[in-house]
Amino acid sequence: MFDPAQSAALRKEAPLVDVLVVSGLSPVEADPWQAWLEVRFPRAAWVRPLDGDWPDLARWTARIDQALAAGETGRPALVLAHGFGALAVIRHATQGRIAPASAILVTPAAPHRFGLDAAAIGHPVPYRTTLLAPLGGAHPESPWLQDEDARTWAEAWQARLVDAGRGPVRSAAAAPGTVPPWAEGETVLAEHMAPLLAGARAANAARVAAAGYAA
Repeated sequence: MFDPAQSAALRKEAPLVDVLVVSGLSPVEADPWQAWLEVRFPRAAWVRPLDGDWPDLARWTARIDQALAAGETGRPALVLAHGFGALAVIRHATQGRIAPASAILVTPAAPHRFGLDAAAIGHPVPYRTTLLAPLGGAHPESPWLQDEDARTWAEAWQARLVDAGRGPVRSAAAAPGTVPPWAEGETVLAEHMAPLLAGARAANAARVAAAGYAA
């Protein structure tokens, strides 16, 4: 269950974990899912589409590796991805050189829209992964995975499937820069972040103890 106090505490400790956001193809301002990610993680590294590489999984995989390599040495990395970016993370899981600690796939694009089938992108992800997708009969023309398709792909990727609900809904009266409320997303985020932070704190404590012993 979403706990606002826990979410705020995790947010303060987030520098102990590298956060990488792999965007979809739509501009952030036109996409409520990406707008939530941008406001929620203002210091995160991003992989965004560049001219000429929009649907190119190989190039996106290389750029995910570059972004992960630029992270702080020794820090665990959490990847959050949306739309086509989530499919790029799936491809990176088997072809990338650097693996994150875990990933949250926020409403991935439907693979068939890019000519991708199970043979091309249906492999298990070798680290903890959660797929957030609408499971309550979303719009039939939605470009994102939903309902039975989401269940099928979550099984192929060996990802835990969580209902995204209505997603991040911003009030027209909300102040600029505020985080749209999205309880389902915050709950999944806390579940991924908590063990990463615990491991990072333990590693820091061990380094401090070792330095003190050496001194």
